[in-house]
Amino acid sequence: MLLSHGFPELWCSWRAQMAALAAAGFRAAAPELLAPWRGAPIHQPSLFIAGDRDDVMQFPTSAAAVARFSQSLPNLRGSHILAGAGHWVQRERAAEVNSLLLGFLRGLAPGR
Repeated sequence: MLLSHGFPELWCSWRAQMAALAAAGFRAAAPELLAPWRGAPIHQPSLFIAGDRDDVMQFPTSAAAVARFSQSLPNLRGSHILAGAGHWVQRERAAEVNSLLLGFLRGLAPGR
């Protein structure tokens, strides 16, 4: 699973999810350099998770980005806005995020 994040966040902010995914038999990566793909649609199955208290979701461009998900994420399998969670949703709600990630992955893998 590719776990993406934005500046100034680092790969290590996903460590709880990486451990849970590995324990469930999945591989995960959180690369630092996503800039070369800016603006390109992501055709792989995708999952969006954010917190409703995340200030980034209040940016003027955020609503437009979410509205364009059908073009930018044509294979979006789920979009979850977690009530009461802020920007660091994977830290604030690790168990819930882990459950959403594992459910997403299990939905992709036949026979699991």
